[in-house]
Amino acid sequence: MNQFLYAAEADGNRVIRYGTGLTKVTDAGTEPVLLAAGTWDWTPMGPAGDNVWRMVIATIRYTNGYHVRITPSVDGTDLSAQDFSVTGGAGTTDLQAWVVRRGARLAVTVELLSRTGTIELVNIQAAWLPMRVVP
Repeated sequence: MNQFLYAAEADGNRVIRYGTGLTKVTDAGTEPVLLAAGTWDWTPMGPAGDNVWRMVIATIRYTNGYHVRITPSVDGTDLSAQDFSVTGGAGTTDLQAWVVRRGARLAVTVELLSRTGTIELVNIQAAWLPMRVVP
């Protein structure tokens, strides 16, 4: 007889089984849990200021490759998603997703599309050209 320890969310509908690694237990069995992280809006020139957003730089640490999607959003409009992948290897790398859009606010979503090893999202930063400051 197998014995497992489960935890349930108080305000959700998930049940998590301890000791299964990064997997989600479903009716059909188990499936890998994939990272999906989003930032709050960045407004370096103030909420009504103006920037030319150049790029988003996501730093990740990985083992055995990665397959990551970065989706920038300027002023609430999602831009083209950009996929990055490497097979095998290990290390730390900067993924540069181009934005090249004018606007006041930038938000970023980083998603792990498949998992072949461990992956850690270390940092998300952006490069921009200030146009107008409005506090």
